[in-house]
Amino acid sequence: MLSREDFDLVDRLSYEYAENVLSQVTENHIKKFGNLTRSSAKVEELAADKVVINLSNKELDSNTVAVLKKGLNFAVTPRNIPTERIIAGVEQAIRHLPVDIAEEVRQEAACIIRKAKPPRPNLSKGE
Repeated sequence: MLSREDFDLVDRLSYEYAENVLSQVTENHIKKFGNLTRSSAKVEELAADKVVINLSNKELDSNTVAVLKKGLNFAVTPRNIPTERIIAGVEQAIRHLPVDIAEEVRQEAACIIRKAKPPRPNLSKGE
């Protein structure tokens, strides 16, 4: 068995060690967070003439190059709302619901579809 003095010594040393580890981990996290926020602020703009490289034998007009410069994550907005696909998705989702709840969902979906407006185009006429 440990004497009272030995127990107090072990308790104090383990507490000091835990405090030391906590302060080291906290400092490390603060440094990492600082590096993360600093590195994310350095976004370099690419030169517009180097964004699109034509590897084909065909000449690209300015509208084609403008669309390609928008990048791989660019998606063209639809010209109209895909009503049929929305209705099919709603019907598939409500087929297991009770009839009265399914009808309520149908009515709400129909109301939303009637009020919906197509999104503004994100391409110019030439593009």
